Amino acid sequence: MKRFISLIIVGCFGLMMAQDAFGTYKLTGTNVRYTSLLRQTSTVSATDAYGLGVTIPLATFPINAPAGQLINGPFNEDNLELSGAFLNVTFNEDGSGTVNEGSYYPSLSLDEETCLTSGAALPITDELVYTSNLTPAQYVQTTTLLGIPSLSPFSGQFIGGISLSQSAELDLFTFGQSAGALGACGAGYYADGTPCDASLPGNDCAIYEACASAGYVSKGHDIETVEGNGVRDMYVEWHAIDGQLSQSGFGDDETDPCEDGLCVANADLAQCTEADGSVSPACTDGLEAFDRILGVPGLPSTIMNPDCGYGDFIVGGSDLVGPALAGGVMAACESGLAGDSNGSGFPDVVDGCFALAGAGYPGDEAATMAFVGACQALGFDEATCAGLAALAQDAVTSQFICYDYVSHEVDYTVTSEDECIGETQMWTPVNWDCYGLLGLTAQSAELCGAAASVWLADCV
Repeated sequence: MKRFISLIIVGCFGLMMAQDAFGTYKLTGTNVRYTSLLRQTSTVSATDAYGLGVTIPLATFPINAPAGQLINGPFNEDNLELSGAFLNVTFNEDGSGTVNEGSYYPSLSLDEETCLTSGAALPITDELVYTSNLTPAQYVQTTTLLGIPSLSPFSGQFIGGISLSQSAELDLFTFGQSAGALGACGAGYYADGTPCDASLPGNDCAIYEACASAGYVSKGHDIETVEGNGVRDMYVEWHAIDGQLSQSGFGDDETDPCEDGLCVANADLAQCTEADGSVSPACTDGLEAFDRILGVPGLPSTIMNPDCGYGDFIVGGSDLVGPALAGGVMAACESGLAGDSNGSGFPDVVDGCFALAGAGYPGDEAATMAFVGACQALGFDEATCAGLAALAQDAVTSQFICYDYVSHEVDYTVTSEDECIGETQMWTPVNWDCYGLLGLTAQSAELCGAAASVWLADCV
C-alpha cells in the first residue's frame, strides 16, 4: 500500500539545476490536508479494566462521516523540518523521474497495538513517471471533492498541468483537469459559466470543480505561494483520494481484499453487518479492496470544575455535554422552587418565607433569605444565589396584578389594567414578599434557565 496519502497537497521547490521545466528540485515549502471518511458505521466503546466483560458504547459514527482531518502546514523553508518533509526530486526530460536518496515525507502511521494514528516522517526513494505542460491552460479548482475550500494560492486561476502515473509511494494523480472527462469531478461548467453535467465520462464541460484527482504546476510566477518563503522556482499541487485514480488505500497485498477483514467473503460476519442488519458498504464489491484503518486517539471530552462536586472527564464535547447538564440543573431548580414536601399546599421555599416573616423579618428580606436558602440547597454558592435572588426580585416586581384589597385575592385571569375593573380591585405591581415568591414558583422557567446558564459557565 502506498504509505504517503493526501487529499490536497501544495508544494514549492527551489531549483538546483536549471533545465527549464526539467531538473532536480528541492522541496522548500508545503501545505497538506489529510481527511479521513468512514467506510462503515463505527462505534467507539469503553471496556472495563478489571476483566469483568463490561463494554459501554461511547459514540457511533455513520458511514462517510469525517473521522479525522489533519492540516500539516503551511511550512516555509525556515520551519519545513516541522512538517516531517524533505524531498529531493529529479524530473527527466523523457518523463521519468526519481525521488532521491535522503528524502523523507510526512504520512499517517497506525500503531495497531495502541490503535492510534499519528503523523510520521518516513524515508522515501521512488521511481516516477510523469507528464507536464507549463502552459497556463488548466483551471485550478476552488473546492475539493468533499466541498472543502482549496488550500491553493492559485485557486480559481489558470496555471500549468502535471500528472504522476508511476510511483510506489506517492498518490498517482491525473494531469490538470483531465479527470473531468472521466466523470470524476463534482461539478462542471461551460466556457460561458453555465452549469454542465460533469457526472458522465466523455462530457464536454470546459472547466471542473471538486475533482477526485488533479495535478497543477506553475513556474515563473511572481507570487509567494507559502507565506514567508519568498518567490520560488516551481509550484506543484495535487489532489487525490483513495481509489483507482490514485492507486492508494488498497493494502500491502492488492490481490487480497480481506486483509482488514472487511470483504465480500465475510459479508455474513459480524464485522460486516450494520446495526439495521444490512451489509456494510465496506464489505461490498465497490469498497472491499480498501483497507486503510484510522486509529482514533480519543473522543471529545468535557472536564468539570471540581468545586461543583465532580471533577472527572465526561465523554463528549462541551457542546454536547453542556446542554444536557444544564437541562438537569434547570429541572432541579424548577423542582426546588415548586417542591411541597410537607403537603401544606405551598412550595417549601414559600413555607420558609412565611416562617421567616413570622419570626419578624420584613417581607422582602424573608423572600430573599428563603430563596437564597433554597438555591444553596441545590448546590450553588452564596454569591451565585444572591445574584439569582436579585434576578428573581426584578422578575417579580416588574409584573402587575389585579389585586382585591378587600378579599386580598389576586385575579390571575386579568392580564391588563383595562380588565381590572372590579369595585375593590386595583392594578398594582407585585411586591417582593412571600406572596410574590409564591407567584414566582409558578413561572420559574426563565429564572431557572438563567440559573442553569450561570452554573454551566462556572462548572463546565
